[in-house]
Amino acid sequence: MGAPSLRILRSKLELVADLDRYGELYYTRALSEPGDFAFSLPIEADSEGAVAEGNLLLVGNDGTRIGIIEEVEKKALDKGSEWLIARGHEAKAIFARRIILPPAGAARIDMDAPAETVMKALVEGQCGPGAAPERQFPGLDIAPDLGRGCWYSLSSGYASLLSELCSIAKASGLGFSLSFDSDNKKLIFELIEGLDRSAGQHEQPRALFASDYDTLSEARLIQGFGRHASILYVLGAKLAEGRPVALAFDGTEPEGFGRFERTLDAPGFDTTERLLTYGQARLGTYPTTFFLEAVLPEHSSLVPDRDFALGDLCTVHAYGQWYTVPIHSIEEHWTKDGFQVRLGFGRPSPGAFSAAMGAANELMSVLRTR
Repeated sequence: MGAPSLRILRSKLELVADLDRYGELYYTRALSEPGDFAFSLPIEADSEGAVAEGNLLLVGNDGTRIGIIEEVEKKALDKGSEWLIARGHEAKAIFARRIILPPAGAARIDMDAPAETVMKALVEGQCGPGAAPERQFPGLDIAPDLGRGCWYSLSSGYASLLSELCSIAKASGLGFSLSFDSDNKKLIFELIEGLDRSAGQHEQPRALFASDYDTLSEARLIQGFGRHASILYVLGAKLAEGRPVALAFDGTEPEGFGRFERTLDAPGFDTTERLLTYGQARLGTYPTTFFLEAVLPEHSSLVPDRDFALGDLCTVHAYGQWYTVPIHSIEEHWTKDGFQVRLGFGRPSPGAFSAAMGAANELMSVLRTR
């Protein structure tokens, strides 16, 4: 795959510059939280001074790879050259700039609806057309609601909008994206629902990643407990007689070493039934860690966005076993030496969503050797 163009947009979605002299680029798309990116270029290549914090980065022409520049470093190297290193996250990271503001006179927003409906209602009301004018993001549109995902019980107020969207996505198995419509200069908020491309189905073309098929060259597997909870103590509203409590778990109540207890605050509810529904909807946000990182060979027959995409359920062979797991992240890496794709399957530990994990530091190491 040829190196894509890099275009820089201002916050009003106006084109500032088109960069073609960059040295290296990482861009990671992630399913249920913002992926990250980093790129480098000679300082003189940015003649317009466009590489600045707050501006948007558009990678390629399809609008799916759009990020926000959060940090710019200037680096003078031993050989006399001067470089810019820009870092940031996918554009959906802007949702961290809003809290969930309840209606006047209310302490929280309560909803019971499909996960997609809840997520789109939150974005609509907190930074979209339904928000106060000063809280709206310019050019933000929300795709039509298709009612996808599990039934979700929301009770939230004054929390981070991004954190709540991530929690709902993880609980429902859906992802979310913010893409750029260049024709209309709009940012489109949409949910991601992957396809089943695993070995066990015959309705979709299969995506099998294995060294025997020349579709996998390296693999790294991480498993652990992380922030796992197998049972939630859901605490309700403070009443004169105390707080009602419900226990939320899947199947049989866990015991012994298999019982991982956590508390969940739900002050907006005062009945056991309501607390149980609320807790059940959030069990999926406390899973065990299972993260399988896979590098595709340079001439792999499987190509991103043609043969697989974020959220797709695929089958991977690693360490003598076959795993059927969804794609959590897609990292694409362009250098003067070529192109590499690194996939993250399953779910990483909290805070380690990027398959790149330290890509900017790697990029700096490469620069120092030049």
